[in-house]
Amino acid sequence: MIKEYIYKIKSKQITVTEAVKPFIEKCKADKKGAILEVFDSWKELAKGVDEKIQKGEPLGRLAGVPIILKDNILYKGHRAGAASKILDGFIAPYSATVVKKLLAEDAIIIARADMDEFAMGGIGRYAYQGPTKNAHSDNHHAGGSSSGSAVSVALDYCLASLGSDTAGSVRYPAALNGIVGVKPTYGAVSRYGAVAFGSNLEQIGVFAKTITDTKLVLDVISGKCEFDATSKRPPIQAAKFDGLEGLRIGRVKELYEAFLDSPFAPLYDGILDNLKKAGAKIVDISIPNVTKSINCYYALAPTQAASNLARFDGVRYGRSVDADTLAELYEKTRSEGFGTEVKRRILLGNLMLSARPEGREFNEKEISNMKHQIATEFTSAFKKVDVMIMPTGAGTAPQIGQPIDPVDDYLVDLFTVPANLSGSPAVSIPCGADENGMPLGLQIVTDLWNEELMFKIAEVLSV
Repeated sequence: MIKEYIYKIKSKQITVTEAVKPFIEKCKADKKGAILEVFDSWKELAKGVDEKIQKGEPLGRLAGVPIILKDNILYKGHRAGAASKILDGFIAPYSATVVKKLLAEDAIIIARADMDEFAMGGIGRYAYQGPTKNAHSDNHHAGGSSSGSAVSVALDYCLASLGSDTAGSVRYPAALNGIVGVKPTYGAVSRYGAVAFGSNLEQIGVFAKTITDTKLVLDVISGKCEFDATSKRPPIQAAKFDGLEGLRIGRVKELYEAFLDSPFAPLYDGILDNLKKAGAKIVDISIPNVTKSINCYYALAPTQAASNLARFDGVRYGRSVDADTLAELYEKTRSEGFGTEVKRRILLGNLMLSARPEGREFNEKEISNMKHQIATEFTSAFKKVDVMIMPTGAGTAPQIGQPIDPVDDYLVDLFTVPANLSGSPAVSIPCGADENGMPLGLQIVTDLWNEELMFKIAEVLSV
């Protein structure tokens, strides 16, 4: 889609300004709660690319392509609020590295998308503006935390969007809205300029409708960044892929057993059977500690969130309230500014950092060791298989208004969070729908820095 779009622009069949206008109109007409703000600056960006075309100057790889940002990614001179009341009116003083890279390739950033507040939520219901509606149904959630970014692509508000993925927050909403969503290898994309949640877990990712478009945008935003010490220059790795014949596809025993009771298990089994008929080898593998991923994540991520969100205190930036003392300022600002789920995770994080309910000191080393153990088990597993294939989630989108226990909300990450703990790249692609037309997603996971193989397999499965 992006390739054809750019061809029309380069061949002067249409100007960038004319090409982007329909996307702007769709954003402004949004009734899903996906769009928080349409940026007026798109006009200047489009005009600039049109002038380059008229002058015959070289164009970037995303010339004129409309892109939407999740509300936790900074864009200099524009509002960014992480969908939180505490950051109402905050104007970004600088641009995230990914934004700079998009602009350097002549992309047109047109809007900011809704999300779960501070990226804390699994189904897209924790933005203080209200839940984002699924692209396929006003009665269902869009998935979180990158809810607005997913819906924006699914409904053609843009050709691609950026989100962030700490436990599945790109892949899960991609699955629920029937599009492609990728989380790259940890460190492949700079996090500089993204509002921090779980620093050694989260990664900026990409939504698009096709594998080709997703890969193109990911290629643009990837690479080493001088402002992010965790970012790396990906090693050159040739994807060993000559088709499905002989490809070793891993079926993780522990996750497969967790999915057996799902009404969609036969669909998953059917996909694996078709791959086997096409020549692939289905290899049952065990990752013993993968079932502890949720426990590990919710011991680790809230502690990082509690530390990262301590900066929002009403003194330096964001929302502030009248108070007689500094302590009262902190208390009122954070009480009024943070939503229920953010408060819950801050409290959980601080509890974990102080003492557990039974009085035992929180052992951060123990949790870090568990994360390392899971990563080591993934590395060992990839010596036996080329790729792992698993569901993105246990089912389709939950209904809006249906009571959901916070613990059940956390469990939607069961199939996605292992890749965040191991650092592996993972992509979710559409794989079917239920009887009501609500989409399902299939997840493809490869070893570190092996995005090329991951995308090649995804392309075959997407046909």
